[in-house]
Amino acid sequence: MEKFRDRILNRKEGFTILELLTVILIIGVIVAIALPVYFEVIKEAKRNVQIQNMKMVKEALEVYYLKNRSYPQDAWSFTTYLFYNPIYFSETLICPYNNKPYNVIQWQDYYTDWDDIWDWVELSNNYNNIYYKSENPTYSYALTYYSR
Repeated sequence: MEKFRDRILNRKEGFTILELLTVILIIGVIVAIALPVYFEVIKEAKRNVQIQNMKMVKEALEVYYLKNRSYPQDAWSFTTYLFYNPIYFSETLICPYNNKPYNVIQWQDYYTDWDDIWDWVELSNNYNNIYYKSENPTYSYALTYYSR
C-alpha cells in the first residue's frame, strides 16, 4: 500500500512547456487568420446597413412624391416633413458607422472638392450626414451620403 501511495505522490502529471507553447502557437495562428476576416465581415455589414438605410430614404422620398406631387424643397423640409415623420419612418434611422441618428444637410454649390469633403467626414466621424438638394422639386432631387 505504501508503494502505491508513493507512486501516486511522485507521479508527474500535466503538460510540458513544449506542449503548452505548441498550443499557444496554434491558437495564435488561428486568431491571426480569424481576426482580419472578422473585421472585414463587420465592415461589410456596416456598409450593407448604410446602403439599406439609403434605399429606405429613397423609397420614402418616392412615397412622399406620390402623395405631394413634388419632392421636399430643401433639407429643412426633408427633415421636417419626411425624415422625422412617423408616416415614412416608424423609428429614427441610425448610422451604422457611428451609431448616431442621421442629419440632413442642405447641399451647397460650393461643395465641389469631393476629396476634401470625404476627408472631413473621415476625420470628424460624420458618417451620419446626408446631403440633400432639389433644384426643381417637381422633377428631381440629389441625395449624397458617405459609406466607407
